[in-house]
Amino acid sequence: MNNNNNVGEEWSDSIIKYIRKNRMQVFYNLILLLLVVIQGIFMISSIDNTTVEVDLPPRGKIVVMNNKANALYYTLWGEHYTNNKEYIDKIERGEKIPRPYTFSIVDFTYADVEAKYNMYLKRYKPSKLIREKHIFMKFLKNIKVKMISQTYVVESMKTKLYDDGHKASVLIKGVATQTFGTTKTKPKECSYTMNFERIGGKIYGTSLQTTCF
Repeated sequence: MNNNNNVGEEWSDSIIKYIRKNRMQVFYNLILLLLVVIQGIFMISSIDNTTVEVDLPPRGKIVVMNNKANALYYTLWGEHYTNNKEYIDKIERGEKIPRPYTFSIVDFTYADVEAKYNMYLKRYKPSKLIREKHIFMKFLKNIKVKMISQTYVVESMKTKLYDDGHKASVLIKGVATQTFGTTKTKPKECSYTMNFERIGGKIYGTSLQTTCF
C-alpha cells in the first residue's frame, strides 16, 4: 500500500515538473519573440534613417532617406516634368523636333498630350489616382477636342518641404503660349504646382494644379 502511494507521488511530481518546465519554455519563447520584434523595429528605423548624399555639381547635394529627402531632390523631379530648355533651344535654332521629345507635361500638342500624361501618371500615388483619374481624363479629353497645343517657358521654380521632408510642393512659374486649332493666343504668365511624396524609397506625385487653363 505504501509502495503504491509512493508511485502516485512520483508520478504527480513528474507532472508538476513537466508543467513548470513548459511554463518556463513559454516564458523564454515570449522573451525571444519580444527581442525579435524590438530588433525588427530598430532595423526598420535604421533603414528609414539611412542617409545617402549625392553630389550634383554645380547644383549641390541631394540628401535622400527612405521616406524623406531635401528640397533639391524634389526640385529635380519638378524639373524632370517641366524642364524644356534644350527643347526650346532646338526650336529657336530651327531644328526639327520629334514629339514627344521630353517628359515635359507643360509642352504638348493635342496629339501627344495623352502619352505624356500617361508617363506622368505612372508615378502618381496609386490610392490618389483611383480617386482623381477622372479629373485627368476630363482634362485630356478637353485638350484633344479643342485641339489645344502649348509651349511653356519656365522662369522660376520654388520648392517647399512638408512633414520633415516626407512631402514637398514645387511651384513652377513661367510663360505659356497656346494654340487652339489654328488660332495662336498671346503669351501669358501662369504657373504649375506639383506635389510629391516619398514613400518606401520611391517618389510619387500627389497633386497637379495649374493656372494656365
